Amino acid sequence: MKNNNVITPSLRDTVTDVPRAALECLSLGWSLRGLNSLRDGDGHPVVVIPGFGGGDGSTYLMRRWLSRRGYNSLGWGLGRNFPRGSIRSIEEALSFRDDQVRRLAQQLDTVQAQYGEKPSLVGWSMGGLYACEIANQFPEQVQRVITLGTPHGDPRNTAAWRLMKAFYRSETSDDEQDVSGWLSQNRPTQRAVPIYVIFSHRDGLVHPSAAGLNHAAARHIRVDSSHVGFTANPRVYQRLAAILATKM
Repeated sequence: MKNNNVITPSLRDTVTDVPRAALECLSLGWSLRGLNSLRDGDGHPVVVIPGFGGGDGSTYLMRRWLSRRGYNSLGWGLGRNFPRGSIRSIEEALSFRDDQVRRLAQQLDTVQAQYGEKPSLVGWSMGGLYACEIANQFPEQVQRVITLGTPHGDPRNTAAWRLMKAFYRSETSDDEQDVSGWLSQNRPTQRAVPIYVIFSHRDGLVHPSAAGLNHAAARHIRVDSSHVGFTANPRVYQRLAAILATKM
């Protein structure tokens, strides 16, 4: 599937993504008083899914804050979101993704049985793709989906694509990669589950052209955030609190 219009984030945004995330973490500390005055949660379970390469530790700050707001905030409980072997093609990436979705669906069965109600899913980056696929395949398991900096569109329009190719030493050219299967899984067919897409125009890994989800169920919310800082950005927390407080 040839792509002559690959658009990646600006080099400036990519290079400064981690330093900006550090500033966002500091800003979170300064903003806690205001954030803690937001409406209390209703106690329903909220499962936070990490991005590629991350584990539950990477979402700790967000989950801790959600717990303090009155939600039963949970990690995904599946260790690091990272394959055991190499990924050198879109087909291998899809296989890894399908396996993670299957494992997560089993975890959510346990969550729903334990708490007696459907959880909300908050998926960071690639974790948002898992959340959307769960909502598509098993809408009865999910109350709502919130994605943070998730590459819903063409993965070649991300800096992460280049990083992954370099990491796994893939020699397949971009034009030889068939991403149609990947993109088809990013288009939910169910409308029963609301999807909130939180994205940033200054995301250092995912260009805005890849961040949108072209679907009637999706509501897009733009914030000013780095990619790494999505789970520690006060602006994201404000949007998150408002979405989770919305009555279903």
